[in-house]
Amino acid sequence: MTQIAMVKIKNASDNVVLQKEQKRFNKLTTDISKRRQQLLELQDAITKFKTGYVTEIVPVEKKHAELVREMIFLADKYFDDKTFNKTDRKRLVTLIDDAIGGMDDEYVNDQLKDIFARRVGADFDEVVNESNAYAIDMTKDFINDMFGLDIECDDTTTPDEFMQKLRQKLEANEEQERLAAEQKPKRKKSAKTLAKEAREKEAEELQGKSIREVYRQLAKALHPDRIANDENYESKNMLMQQVNAAYDKGDLLTLLEIQLKIEQIDQDNIDGVALDKLKHFNIVLKKQLDELSWELNSEFSRFKMEFPDLEIYGAIEAKKIVYQLKMMILETKQQFNDFKAEFKLWQQDIKSFRTYIREVVDLREPKDDLMAEMEMMRAIFPFEGAMKQWK
Repeated sequence: MTQIAMVKIKNASDNVVLQKEQKRFNKLTTDISKRRQQLLELQDAITKFKTGYVTEIVPVEKKHAELVREMIFLADKYFDDKTFNKTDRKRLVTLIDDAIGGMDDEYVNDQLKDIFARRVGADFDEVVNESNAYAIDMTKDFINDMFGLDIECDDTTTPDEFMQKLRQKLEANEEQERLAAEQKPKRKKSAKTLAKEAREKEAEELQGKSIREVYRQLAKALHPDRIANDENYESKNMLMQQVNAAYDKGDLLTLLEIQLKIEQIDQDNIDGVALDKLKHFNIVLKKQLDELSWELNSEFSRFKMEFPDLEIYGAIEAKKIVYQLKMMILETKQQFNDFKAEFKLWQQDIKSFRTYIREVVDLREPKDDLMAEMEMMRAIFPFEGAMKQWK
């Protein structure tokens, strides 16, 4: 996708004004070049973000999770101390419940499960299974209401197994709809519809012909048999591979750029393209620009789905992603260092730990209040929320 030449109509005479299709050609080639650059910069920024996340943030998050585990041990140790009153102990129960419940499976060992059972008064694995079953039931009801799909599962079905069943059901449903559409009797098309389809087919053939002409010219010049004894064989062979890839994608601009690069055409050739041919070029280029725009938005959407907590608004710009990474690294390290310093204080002074739980755990909020639970979890895991595959 690297830009190798600028394809643009130029007129040597200042007295001649470019025609509408010529101006449109110039705008499309310029927009495509810009969109290419945006896509490259976005892909580079996403790669840097994911690399930075894994190398800079994940290790700190792991240290934080380990420290939270030590905090639970400390809470269990302090639980029966007279420093805590009855209400404080309720707060400790809530803290232990939410802290262990919010941990990744890799950090929940038998020792933590024992603390959960003694302090919360429930079997941790049973609570997790019930929670998973509840989430699955809620999702099943939603899928059934929205799409009319019934997903068969039992109490032993895990969330991952349920999602697999859902994907299989959706794929089977799509296949059934496709087969039904193929078997549905075709309505007889009107003369107007047939004429429109004929015009569209003719236009599509002309557009295909335009790009095939450019491709054939390049293929003739760069064919392996033709360049076998050429001193620049390797570079020309690589260009031929780019030509084939561009043709397969309908990338007209790259084909024109390569023509300029190998001097198969010059500026006079570009300036002299007939308007009717230029019109077909423009249709192909517009389609190419739309596909690049779709690819750019899709790339960004996938990234946002992987990291839903990122606050990136407005136009898609690579620098916003790089800035978010920089801020996340700083905030993650600062939050961990703050928590680490507090933990050292709690180890030395039980009253400071009592103050902490009184600030973090507000028992006046109902347990089923989602916002209250979220605030509680953010106090324990301040940077929790990124996709687990990055941990």
